[in-house]
Amino acid sequence: VKVVASGWLHNKVLRHIEREQKMIADGEIKVVGRNYFRAPDLKMPDIWVHEYDENIARQMRDKLARLRQRRDNEKASSCLEALKEACKRGDNVMEYTLECARADVTEGEMRRAFAEAFGSWKPPIYR
Repeated sequence: VKVVASGWLHNKVLRHIEREQKMIADGEIKVVGRNYFRAPDLKMPDIWVHEYDENIARQMRDKLARLRQRRDNEKASSCLEALKEACKRGDNVMEYTLECARADVTEGEMRRAFAEAFGSWKPPIYR
């Protein structure tokens, strides 16, 4: 785990990727369709792009607000607290997550409980 925490592993992977990309760009590594046997009249295919519908997003926020109004918020809070404590103890958290789900705790609330218990980790990147 020290190799991950120190950034050594990420640095090693990053250096390898950079070296490989340079070799592809220089033609040392051949990639069909990219730098070898490339079609001269390459046309990108038309793609369908999902259109974001603000009405759907609003409906989902409203639905979430109704869920939080109708659920037993005391039970939801106690389930979340039990989940956090189980995380801190290093227990198997499956049963705790199921109890949270049964108490209508949202995935986002459970994710925040995990983050509070374990903290957030961002990979160290060295250049």
